[in-house]
Amino acid sequence: MKGTHIFKLDRTRSIFALISCAIVTLVAFISTVIGALNIVKIDEDNETYFTMFTILSNLFILVCDLVILTYSIDGIRKKRFRLPKWAVLVHFSGTLCLLITMVVTLVFIVQVTGIKAVTGINFWHHIFNPVASLLMFIFICNERMLKLNEMVMTTIPFFLYAILYGVMVKLVGEENGGWEDVYEVFERFSWPLAIFLCVVIGFVCGGVLWLIHNVSTQIRYKYIIKSIEKNLNNKDDEFVEKDIYKLGRNLQSHSDRFDITIPIDALKILSEKNEDYSLEQLADMYVKGALDEFVEGKDKEK
Repeated sequence: MKGTHIFKLDRTRSIFALISCAIVTLVAFISTVIGALNIVKIDEDNETYFTMFTILSNLFILVCDLVILTYSIDGIRKKRFRLPKWAVLVHFSGTLCLLITMVVTLVFIVQVTGIKAVTGINFWHHIFNPVASLLMFIFICNERMLKLNEMVMTTIPFFLYAILYGVMVKLVGEENGGWEDVYEVFERFSWPLAIFLCVVIGFVCGGVLWLIHNVSTQIRYKYIIKSIEKNLNNKDDEFVEKDIYKLGRNLQSHSDRFDITIPIDALKILSEKNEDYSLEQLADMYVKGALDEFVEGKDKEK
């Protein structure tokens, strides 16, 4: 559906993903480096910086955004932005870790340290990156609905850190080479209460993020349906056949020579809105256009 809202939307998402990923990656890297340098100035022997959940979460989202960045570049080049489910789940997990960082900071840490918890370098770690990553996840990774068990999987990094923190702080102890209780968890809470709070925070934040994601996905899905209905208004079957054929040629001309990817999601919606054509028939039209472009295109094999 060349020139319609469906593929303009994909291109817009590619550009938004590229810009936002670049910004968050840069901010996460610079703020982490500056924070590390500031720590060294205060205490050259301080080893707690890279054991803090805040820092590890920002480094985690940095890696996640680098992954999304590669797909956004590919999406701009091919005029079709798609993320595999594993990339969506990894970004979900990184966003969840930052969301937990922000929630814990605003609910608990600010009460102890005051405004400095959300100013200076901490503003970028505790506020900017969590909010930016949340917006990215809502508007970029909303291609498919996620199941409850998939949400549970994304909490694994948080719970692994919580277990490691408990072992290194409480079981090993700082005096034996373990970690300092920088979050004062075991100064304020008993073992059972600390475990209960971790479970509640992890699953509540994960559940909220999961619901927001699925609602965003439903809204995007409805927008695509509305766009297709608008483009099909007063159009005959000949228009549909030519448009799907042209779509195959158009997307193939922007893809790698031997890379033919069928936009099965859009074709499925179209088949549901046009009873004259099945999904298989629409896929055949698309592939025919892609194959003709492959054979007749300017990069035809000599």
